[in-house]
Amino acid sequence: MAYSRYYTSTSSTGSGGISHNISNPDNSNFSWLGDDHIKIYISTAGSTLAAFKSAYEAGTVSLFSPSDGYVLSGTTLTFSGLTASSGYQILIKRETPKLHHVVDFQAGAPITELGLDNSNKYTLFRAQELDDDISEN
Repeated sequence: MAYSRYYTSTSSTGSGGISHNISNPDNSNFSWLGDDHIKIYISTAGSTLAAFKSAYEAGTVSLFSPSDGYVLSGTTLTFSGLTASSGYQILIKRETPKLHHVVDFQAGAPITELGLDNSNKYTLFRAQELDDDISEN
């Protein structure tokens, strides 16, 4: 089971675009605390899932950044500038920062539900990511 990452296969449109709604089949509650916590890896056009997984595990797949041609809006990823009408493999991976807590409780400041929820999610997400890292090795 992959709590913090998943692979998906899709095809680009005739204009080289892809729209994908982020939804992890192994973790129906898949979410993240900040958009910079989502890492996107995409195959070359026509790559098989097995070949893409092997390339990722070998460290030869580069991180795909917004400047490479995607937009994340809510849970919808939109890619542009890809090879038209081609099959692609995508790895969507959550990486919660290890050294930066998203909630910094301060003496005398009110404790909010949102702060408590985000503090709990931070711990949950880090544990899920660690479990996935251990399962991969």
